[in-house]
Amino acid sequence: SVRELAELGIRMMLDDFGYGYATLSSLVDMPISGLKIDRRMVSKLPTSSVARKAVKHILKMANDMGLKVVAEGSQSLQEDIYLSELGCNYGQGFGFSRPVSAEILTELVNCPPMRH
Repeated sequence: SVRELAELGIRMMLDDFGYGYATLSSLVDMPISGLKIDRRMVSKLPTSSVARKAVKHILKMANDMGLKVVAEGSQSLQEDIYLSELGCNYGQGFGFSRPVSAEILTELVNCPPMRH
């Protein structure tokens, strides 16, 4: 079960938060260490003040609960800027890198970060 995995020290994040089955009750009922804000929410940041407010409140709530937050699917510098301004410290997506082999990943990890 999810609880047994947590007891083994495996950290889990709630995926696709903000859409589908990733509900607020999941934050209470499951032993998670963080959540991932759904790509559909991230993509609306540059054009929707409502999306920015929602992400701001998700980040505050997660912070208050001691959860880490990853923004999924960041694909542009503009999205990254909004996420940073809102206080999101972790992201994933093609804006950072396309999928790469283990060898290339090792090289990337050992190099200074490059952005857009």
